[in-house]
Amino acid sequence: MHFPFSKKSNQIIAPRLLFLILIFSGIVTLMITATQIYVEYERDIDAINDQFKKIGVILINPLEQALWFMNEDSIKMQLDGILNLRDIEYLELVGEGNIFITAGKKASKHTTESILSLTHRNDSGESTIGTLTVVASKTAIYSRLFERLITILVYQSIIIFLLSVFIFLIVHHLVIKHLSFISNYLKGIDIEKPHSKIALQRTSRRVKDELDQVVISINEMNQRQKDSYRKIEQVVMKRTSELTQKNEQLKKERQKVQKYLDVAGVMLVALNISGEITLINKQGCKLLKTSETDAIGKNWFEHFLPKRKLDEVKGVFEQLMDGNIKPVEKYENPVRTSNGDERIVAFNNTLLLDAKDRIEGVLFSGEDITAQKKLETQLQQSQKMEAIATLAGGVAHEFNNTLMGIMGNIELLKMDFSEDGGIDKHLESMKSAGHRMSRLTAQLLAYAEGGKYQLKDLKMDHFVIETLPILQHNLNPEVRIETHFPKDISYIKADYAQMQMVLSAILANANEAIEDEGLIRIAAENKELDEDFTNPHPGLKPGPYVYLTVEDDGKGMDEETRNGIFEPFFTTKFQGRGMGMAAVYGIVKNHDGWISVDSELEKGTAVQIYLPAIEIEVKKTTKAKVEVVTGSRTILMIEDEDVVIEITQAMLEMLGYRVMAAKNGKDAIHITETFDGQIDLALLDIKLPDIDGRDLYPLIMKARSNLKVIVFSGYSIDGPAREILDAGAQDFIQKPFSLAALSEKLKVVLEGK
Repeated sequence: MHFPFSKKSNQIIAPRLLFLILIFSGIVTLMITATQIYVEYERDIDAINDQFKKIGVILINPLEQALWFMNEDSIKMQLDGILNLRDIEYLELVGEGNIFITAGKKASKHTTESILSLTHRNDSGESTIGTLTVVASKTAIYSRLFERLITILVYQSIIIFLLSVFIFLIVHHLVIKHLSFISNYLKGIDIEKPHSKIALQRTSRRVKDELDQVVISINEMNQRQKDSYRKIEQVVMKRTSELTQKNEQLKKERQKVQKYLDVAGVMLVALNISGEITLINKQGCKLLKTSETDAIGKNWFEHFLPKRKLDEVKGVFEQLMDGNIKPVEKYENPVRTSNGDERIVAFNNTLLLDAKDRIEGVLFSGEDITAQKKLETQLQQSQKMEAIATLAGGVAHEFNNTLMGIMGNIELLKMDFSEDGGIDKHLESMKSAGHRMSRLTAQLLAYAEGGKYQLKDLKMDHFVIETLPILQHNLNPEVRIETHFPKDISYIKADYAQMQMVLSAILANANEAIEDEGLIRIAAENKELDEDFTNPHPGLKPGPYVYLTVEDDGKGMDEETRNGIFEPFFTTKFQGRGMGMAAVYGIVKNHDGWISVDSELEKGTAVQIYLPAIEIEVKKTTKAKVEVVTGSRTILMIEDEDVVIEITQAMLEMLGYRVMAAKNGKDAIHITETFDGQIDLALLDIKLPDIDGRDLYPLIMKARSNLKVIVFSGYSIDGPAREILDAGAQDFIQKPFSLAALSEKLKVVLEGK
């Protein structure tokens, strides 16, 4: 046994009981004391008021007599007598004739006063002769009350404390120590070990109190617990035997189900509510590059998801397990294999429920669609390039129309001032700038659909060797160029100028990417491409190709830069990749080829181009000399742009032709149907405000079956222009054109020369 306040005691009720008794007793004591003090305060105040009455009844008459006879000694004696009364500290007498006499001193902050009238009575009546102000101090009252308060509190506190301790000891002896004994007994009960009945350590009683009833209940509970334990033990042993048999059956069934799952051609994975893998088939192990033994028990999110997707996917899973959202039938997400690779997987999932329809996990299937997504990305890139190409083609067409006005006016000025050498020098400079702008539009057209020009049979090694001297003067002298060509390089069908732009753009980019000394290596070889290679590359067909590679050891590019280099207005000049690669992409695609770029930062860049190979006999061609000639025939110009109409008409009239202009299809049809004279030739634009040139051509030919037609357009010969030529038009000339080129075309078509 130990004292209830000792540190080793675990009793909480005892100190709490003592504390509550003290608190309650203290509150009661304070209330009683406050009442007592208040009563005594009222009694002392009444005593002061009695003093005031006593002065007014008994002591005031002698003072009135002394004041009437103006006996100052008597007045002071009377005042001193009043001042000796209890709690009186100050007197003030005011009489007629400026009489003012005081006794005592105002020293207390807390006072109470009474003003008494002084009168004189005679036969004629009563008259007031002055006033007496009596001031009593409350300080003495407060001091007495405070001493009384301290005495009461100390006395009551001692009594309460002793009484509380006495009550506490009685309660502890009768109740608390037995509760503590019962508590320790219950803590020591072990259902598997025998134990005696509990008995309180006190004398027996005839009448059982509450503690005795608790002890009886505990002993009965112990006996029932022992009986229940024996029954449970028997049931558990029986159930354990049954579960062992069922586990063996489940193990066999699981092995059978696992075989079925392993036959499936997709990944199958089951997760418990914590996200741990409880089941995985062989296809899942193959995709994740792991084994069933290693995968089972691992957390799916921590081991098989990329870190960037971890929080997002895990958050959705937790919402799914809480029943806040429903499973999504089909979705795509990346997974991380055990060796760190990423694969794109198309998932289907369903919830796993227990017998009470509570969520206990999820089962999902997954199909590896990484290759398919790459194909889709390539297709989307191709479609995006085609959309941008259409825009680039429209821009080039409008630019060529504007450039036609500039170049045409320069041609006319040169003819007007042919003998003025100073002006001719400036005109040549302007003409040179115009040609540079024309080459820019040629790049845009090369990127746009229908951007191929006149195709020729080219041998790749000859082409590179002939073109390098033209381009090499723009390269850094410290950059070396090496070429490697086998002798049997096949021919390709390509536009010479476009191929020059391809090589120029690639070399310019490689040169920019090399900061100081460096190497550019150009190589070509024949390759036979099969379906395994062409299927992932939209637009390629199996067959023979010429494979051209241009490699540099420059700065290289990151993946984001590499993915954007074929966009026409994408540029990162600091890494040497700009708009030229967009033109390269368009040219290669329009030649039925394929271009790709491999690059890593600080490891250089390799550009690979595949162009269809052809078998052809080599023929030598010579370029005809172009001369300005004059004519005297009628030409119908069908064009909607005013600047093109104005300059082309001026050129034609300078050459001696009679010109009629139609700004739309309706006017052109009207002229061909109603004009009385001979129309020798029509210059037909493709894009008109009310009709396409392809639709207009048969209508004007219906009106004049012998009409000769030259298609002239800001677009290239392929595309709509080619369709009109195939329908019967005689020739094509691309804007902007020179006066000499126009004259030569007209002479060839009209005169057959």
